Amino acid sequence: MEGKAYADIQLEQEKDTSRVVLPYSSLNKWDKVGAAVISQYGTLMLSSDALTRMFSGQQDVALSFQQADAQRTQQIRDWAGQQSNLKLIGASVEIKANVTGTSHIVLPLDAESIRELQGKEPQFSILVIHDNGEQEILKGTAVRDSKGNLSAVGFDTTRFSTFAIAVSTDTKSPSDNTNAQDSTTNSADSQDTAPVWPDVQGHWAAKSLQSLAAKGWIQGYKDGNMRPERAVSRAEFVSILTRALGTTVHESVSTSFTDMNGHWAASAVDAAHRQGWIEGLNAQTFGPDERLTREQAMVILSHAIADKASASGTAKLQSYKDEQQIASWASSAFEKAVSSGWISGYPDGTLKPKAAISRGEMAELLVRIFK
Repeated sequence: MEGKAYADIQLEQEKDTSRVVLPYSSLNKWDKVGAAVISQYGTLMLSSDALTRMFSGQQDVALSFQQADAQRTQQIRDWAGQQSNLKLIGASVEIKANVTGTSHIVLPLDAESIRELQGKEPQFSILVIHDNGEQEILKGTAVRDSKGNLSAVGFDTTRFSTFAIAVSTDTKSPSDNTNAQDSTTNSADSQDTAPVWPDVQGHWAAKSLQSLAAKGWIQGYKDGNMRPERAVSRAEFVSILTRALGTTVHESVSTSFTDMNGHWAASAVDAAHRQGWIEGLNAQTFGPDERLTREQAMVILSHAIADKASASGTAKLQSYKDEQQIASWASSAFEKAVSSGWISGYPDGTLKPKAAISRGEMAELLVRIFK
């Protein structure tokens, strides 16, 4: 978070609901570091910028942590049951705070989940239900202790609500070479997929998915499905985009990202990196199997196909309800995407920049760009 340190505030003698107030008069102490408020239910990391804003507005910071009530817990269980590729793990937690901006939350994993996931490379999601009933799925990142053991899941959020951890049921152990990504990128027998996918029939992105398949940019899975609602990984997106652009990919590469060594998309990621249209999560790692967010996708596209962007459209970024949620590093990319007509947002007037982009959404996006 912003490259700044955090001072720990450990809550003790917690009850069913843990509440803490940081008086605004004390917040001037946090001009250089943030505060990590540690509860048995989770850790809330507040940036120094957020605390400084509260000090400037002479507002106390009010926080609360508690296990979700029975009704909200059941709502999340019902919702999770509708997700074919996600499994709910652990308890649902309600976290509230009156700060604005992006905060980071770390939810601890229970002992049973840690044992079950030991030796695997799990992909996490965070299921969120807001007070108004709105549902949202955020990307979760594995957190490991000083010994390298899985211990928790972290994520960024701009809203405080009820949160629950879910793990992808496609999780594989490191020794399993069967990758769950797009079968055109890592399977020698991907040509055996069916030309018509039963899970695409009647789907809003069916024509776009078929168009990309006809071009050879994407294919279905070995089970004969396309999985249009499945989240696209960072590696999958780059691999498909290199095909769309006709980028020359060298099979024998020496990637600069340590987590790409031996990965099925190493050559595509290396080619894209050499051409300057992707960056890693940091200098050493790319995060190939992490879910690609919509704002990450817009930034990659703004670099890769800048020549296809135009300002001919009338749509403005400011017309969307959640425009303020777009990260500063992605704002100009979203502006280009909106004005070029690549994206038009959701029916509720939002862009959902932090949400993962699905295979269907990706197909629709690329069809609009390469029309």
